[in-house]
Amino acid sequence: MEDQVKALYDNAVSGNVDAFEHLRQAATQGNPYAENAVGMIYLKGNESVPQDAVQAVTWLRMAAEQGMYDAAYQVGELYCQGIGVYQDYTEAVKWMRQAAEEGKLPAAQKRLAEMYRGGLGVPANAAEAEKWKKAGWSK
Repeated sequence: MEDQVKALYDNAVSGNVDAFEHLRQAATQGNPYAENAVGMIYLKGNESVPQDAVQAVTWLRMAAEQGMYDAAYQVGELYCQGIGVYQDYTEAVKWMRQAAEEGKLPAAQKRLAEMYRGGLGVPANAAEAEKWKKAGWSK
């Protein structure tokens, strides 16, 4: 199923409306790969699908709640930047931590290090910042 979603995503990104509708249908049925794909298409937008950050957050969060770590990272970034949601560093840390710990995503680990260094959403903690920095750069 993941390969089918990838093929649909590639076509939908190119502006294929039918492919996007198939993705949306799979997403509404709870397919986390499709939820992630629909969220990313809404985040970026294209000639067929207008950019919609609120829809992007909605779909990406659903995918993240089903263990899609790339989606969790994106949700964390959106909360960091206040795109599609109110800026909320505490919420951003929650999603970054999921992507960093469970998904082992280097980008999430590096972002978590920055958040600990700057005290964004968590109390500043140099030791935690260094731990996540090393984890992010060890990949």
